[in-house]
Amino acid sequence: MHAVSSIYNGPLEEKRIIQMVSKLRMELPGEPTIGFAFIWSGYLDFASDSLAELSDLLTIYGHLQQLVVVSSSGVVGQGIENEGTASFSLLLIHNPELKCHGLEIPLHVIDSLDQQENWHSLIPFDVNDIKGFCVFADPINFPIEKFLKYLTQAYPHIPAWGGVTSGKENECSLYYNRRPLTGGLLLTFAGNITLDVIVSQACRPIGDPYTITHVDQNILYTLGRKTAYQALAKAFDSLTEQEKLTVQGHLFIGLAVSEYLEEFKQGDFLIRNILGADPSTGAIVIGAFPRVGQTVQYQLRDPQAAILSLQKALEEEKLKFNAQGKIPSAALQAICTGRGKNLFGTSSHIDAQSIQKFFPGIAQAGFFAHGEVGPSCGMNFLHGYSTSIAFLI
Repeated sequence: MHAVSSIYNGPLEEKRIIQMVSKLRMELPGEPTIGFAFIWSGYLDFASDSLAELSDLLTIYGHLQQLVVVSSSGVVGQGIENEGTASFSLLLIHNPELKCHGLEIPLHVIDSLDQQENWHSLIPFDVNDIKGFCVFADPINFPIEKFLKYLTQAYPHIPAWGGVTSGKENECSLYYNRRPLTGGLLLTFAGNITLDVIVSQACRPIGDPYTITHVDQNILYTLGRKTAYQALAKAFDSLTEQEKLTVQGHLFIGLAVSEYLEEFKQGDFLIRNILGADPSTGAIVIGAFPRVGQTVQYQLRDPQAAILSLQKALEEEKLKFNAQGKIPSAALQAICTGRGKNLFGTSSHIDAQSIQKFFPGIAQAGFFAHGEVGPSCGMNFLHGYSTSIAFLI
């Protein structure tokens, strides 16, 4: 497999776009099999048909068999994170032995996907030939957590990468093969390809893990023998004095992805927002619907922990690839909008540059997401405040 990528800055100009995609295409040993374009959603303020025109230009002058276009509040490319600026990134892949199948997922079929046999009419590949998925979802209507649950049930241990788009509200944020999509897009990879996905979180556990003993919908009442608020207060007390001064806006809750771990650590939780708290009742309202018996632990969003977690994950990936004698050709990256400048301040590009540090020169493209798709404990989930990276080999 061969892959090339580039990043475009400034107003969308047809001549420059044609030059860019034509140059990239010529760097490949053959015609591109598939392309990924991640475009700043602000272009739509200047021309509502920006995504459609870009899809046309890239497909025609890139000689693309398949093209995915995602709009978002920020784009990633070659060690660069462009947040809120006029830019798009493009990644082209040449792999004659790669089989790709893109599928728009309408809302009305999702409930039927809890039955495994219903997947076979949607995906034309044998389950033993499927190597991975890309999942992109509209932030308004698409029930991505339910969809990922059914996908994992039907295709266990097959990794998925992607995220919830962060484009303009009420604007189409997904194009596939020059066609606008609503809902979600599932891209299935089969054939001679490896999709290796890692997820790195920005939050670290604080306080103690607890078992939920009373919950109603998304309202937590008791954790073990404590009220949810008492457990939160105890977690707050465990922080240093400096951390207490800066904790506002950085406290979250984590839902354990597995109950079979002897010890919980950073990365073992699905991070969700704390929406409200009532000291009088001890209740905490969260952005999830947990169940009695599930393990939870409060979390602190921590930039230093985020950096160390990502570096550790990338170092382990590099060691694994070296041991296998493999060299990844491309990296697709989804970064939470709560990272980047919102987490690291003026020290931007940290997530994107980390990939280039461990894999210099690798073709790289991606986007800022409102939720990142990736595996944990062999199952695919929607993560928060994370970066999800898919290495393609």
